[in-house]
Amino acid sequence: MHPRSSRSETLSHSVSSSIGPQTSGRERLPVVPYPDCGVAVKRFVSRTEGNPGRPFYKCVNMISKCNFWKWENEYLVYLRNANVVIPSIESELVQFFGTLESQLVKLRDELKNKCEDDKRQFEALFASLDNINIKLYNHMYVIIALLVVVIGLLIVVIGIHK
Repeated sequence: MHPRSSRSETLSHSVSSSIGPQTSGRERLPVVPYPDCGVAVKRFVSRTEGNPGRPFYKCVNMISKCNFWKWENEYLVYLRNANVVIPSIESELVQFFGTLESQLVKLRDELKNKCEDDKRQFEALFASLDNINIKLYNHMYVIIALLVVVIGLLIVVIGIHK
């Protein structure tokens, strides 16, 4: 089932003027005649709920009812297999993936450093809690010793008054 579209754009091998937004700000793909019927394909934009704004290419030959239809990414593969050179797109993709890879490495390193910092902070916090517990136990022993002394004194005072 083909997505419904409201507009099409006939493209040449050069960048055409845009009716609507271009995909990812790059030059549009060149249109080539489809080998089965010889008619150049046209670019359409999907208006379906599942693929809103997603570009696709299809043959518009109504006489032979040609069935050529591909999403833009599939059309790029088709062009590559047909040996249609699109150097600007290839270099853009290489640059994009290189940038993406370096960003991922940077994020991984930042996350690793953050985890190491968090681990050090938790270790310091637990060491502080251990020190607090030790001090509480020491204070508790002092209080118990004082209570024993006070109880002993009460016993002595009560014994004297009898």
